Amino acid sequence: MGSSLTVELAEIRVTQIETLALTSSPDPPSLYRHFVDDGFGKFRDRDHANAYLKFVNSLSSDLVYTIEHPHTDGSLPFLDVLIHRDNTNSVYRKPTHTDKYTHYSTAAPQNTKDALIRSLTTRAYKLCFPHHLTKELAHIRQVLLDNGYP
Repeated sequence: MGSSLTVELAEIRVTQIETLALTSSPDPPSLYRHFVDDGFGKFRDRDHANAYLKFVNSLSSDLVYTIEHPHTDGSLPFLDVLIHRDNTNSVYRKPTHTDKYTHYSTAAPQNTKDALIRSLTTRAYKLCFPHHLTKELAHIRQVLLDNGYP
């Protein structure tokens, strides 16, 4: 495993390249944010996004950026948030997510089991817009039942 300095140096390098790209691009995105190695940009269209990607990748040979275009419904995942076309958010789970958590019948301490419920519901309330919240809370309820919670 690399040293903790590796993470800091990587963050510095990514920030350098992204700052250079945003300040020197003839046509930067109207919005750009990043967290660690994930970036989110708002572009006019797919061609604009692809042109900016090509420009960013021309600035350095030590990092290669890739792009993920919106899904067919216009939504785009960023970290654990699904950003919808109507500028609302909901919880995003990767296709490989299994919804398997510590089963209620295990010997884990009760506070660990309680923390699972709190963390899932807190994430839902913090990330979901109201019209996505009901569906997310129903999903959490079913997941907890499937994992043996009463």
